[in-house]
Amino acid sequence: MNEQSQTETLTVDQIRSQMRQYRREFDSDVDQLVASTQSLTDWKQYVTSKPLLSFAICAMAGYALIPKKKNYSSPDPKEIADLVKRDKLVVAPPRRVRQPGGLTTGVLGAVARIGLQTASGIALQKLGALMESASQENPPS
Repeated sequence: MNEQSQTETLTVDQIRSQMRQYRREFDSDVDQLVASTQSLTDWKQYVTSKPLLSFAICAMAGYALIPKKKNYSSPDPKEIADLVKRDKLVVAPPRRVRQPGGLTTGVLGAVARIGLQTASGIALQKLGALMESASQENPPS
């Protein structure tokens, strides 16, 4: 009877020591996960490690987001005189442009900016992972 309780105690002690070991390993795994997550969300790391790719992405985004230059044509004075003679020239007061405002506009703008920043961060992560996997598959000679 004494031998059976001693084996149960050893088994319980072994389980406790294994649980302590698992907890220590789990803590180190969580610390590694936090560190890798912080490095993934750090956009400065991507810019320093892959500056040409970062520049290309920013250039494409700027090209897509900046509006094109409007083409204004100025008629010559003869055309204006001809239009005035035919009563086809109408000079109207300029329309007032409504300024968007209010709380909802500000909140929607902030949400849109956060969404764009998040999307660009995710895109940079994916591109970085693709480039890294491609460079590992085809190392430079």
